[in-house]
Order: sequence, then structure tokens, then C-alpha cells
Amino acid sequence: MSEEKREDAGITFSELSSGYEFPVASYVLDAALVSRYLEVVESEGDGFVPPLAIAAYAMKAMMDVISLPSGAIHASQELEFFKPVAVGSEVKCRSRVVRKVSRSQMKMMVLEMDVLGEDGDTVQLGKATVILPP
Repeated sequence: MSEEKREDAGITFSELSSGYEFPVASYVLDAALVSRYLEVVESEGDGFVPPLAIAAYAMKAMMDVISLPSGAIHASQELEFFKPVAVGSEVKCRSRVVRKVSRSQMKMMVLEMDVLGEDGDTVQLGKATVILPP
């Protein structure tokens, strides 16, 4: 199966290599954004951004850069949270490909992200494993 590259997406799996660094993504976790997240997960806010919301937006920033074929599976996620982030804060996400495996029918990659708060300190670290269909 060949990889199709959507016009609205960027780099494909075959174009990635271990060590590839995604462009740094900056975004403001404003009240409207946090409210939408809280509504979807049916939760109430406390003035801080839910840590999983930060992770979701960091993953979205990576997925805006790469084009995965349909059938790709987000197989695992590891997250570490270090500091709370107040609603309205701006964060920066640095991401990279830690490992890429392409053997026979198996294609897999491990992505790593480091989310920095406004003070430049790490507020969250994470790794995600993505498996692509044969």
C-alpha cells in the first residue's frame, strides 16, 4: 500500500527519520479552548488547564505536521506532569521522532514531546507510540 499525502498535511511516515524535530508549536490555552475540552470530557474547571488537555493539544500540534494513513493506531501514551498551567497561559511544545521502525509489514514510530510553560520550565513530558497499517 502506498502512502497518500493529503494536500492539507505535511510530512509522511516514509519521509520521517529518527531524530526528526517537529517545528516548535506555541499556543494559548485560553478560557474558550479549555471550556470546549471540559465540555467534551464532561468535567468542571478549577482555573487550571487539565493536564490531559495540554497533552491533547500537544499531540494535535504534531499531527498537524505529519500525514498518517487511515488505519493508523495511537497504541500507547506515557505522560509525566510537573506543574499546573493556569488557564490563559501560553505553552510551547517541542516534539521529535525518537524511534522509527519499518520492517516487512510493520511500521511504527515513537514520538516524544516536551511542553514548556511561559517561564520556560517543563510542565509536561510525553511519549506516544503510533502503529501504521501494512
